[in-house]
Amino acid sequence: AYVPAAGWANVWIDGGYVMTPQIPGTQTPSANSVDPAAHLLKSVQAYTGGVAATANLVFEHGVAYAKMTLNLGEVVAFANIASVVVEIDAQRYTLLPTDLAEPTFWFACKACEPTAMTVTITDKSDVTYVKELDLVNAAKALTFENGVVSTFSVNMNSKDNDEAADTFTAEHMA
Repeated sequence: AYVPAAGWANVWIDGGYVMTPQIPGTQTPSANSVDPAAHLLKSVQAYTGGVAATANLVFEHGVAYAKMTLNLGEVVAFANIASVVVEIDAQRYTLLPTDLAEPTFWFACKACEPTAMTVTITDKSDVTYVKELDLVNAAKALTFENGVVSTFSVNMNSKDNDEAADTFTAEHMA
């Protein structure tokens, strides 16, 4: 079972079909979770040693999760943000702050060990603010693993890649 079913596609890879997550490019997170359409799970049958009358399924996360806090400083007022685009290597995620009261954005993304990240804020007047992060030379690596919440902050007020300004941690989802 793949939940939600619309979030998965049967893709031909290396001579066979593989169910792969289709992470929404545009996500509307809540204050404490990712967009429900981006919360992708897959079931794995727990083998019981024979033919069972019922199938016991265990669900695994099909995507990695991120909790990004933007330190805005004097750059832009949070209430004036129309969207935030996070580009992680070649993957692009547009986050809409519809139901948020503070600049913390949850989103689902592809599991990876990124080398670069760009955060672009567009305000309601179509003015953009961009922060590029060099993750190769960062003081602490940022990784995205399926089922793990990588928590990080990005200092939009800092024009350079100040190691003290941007922080990265990770915690496993229950």
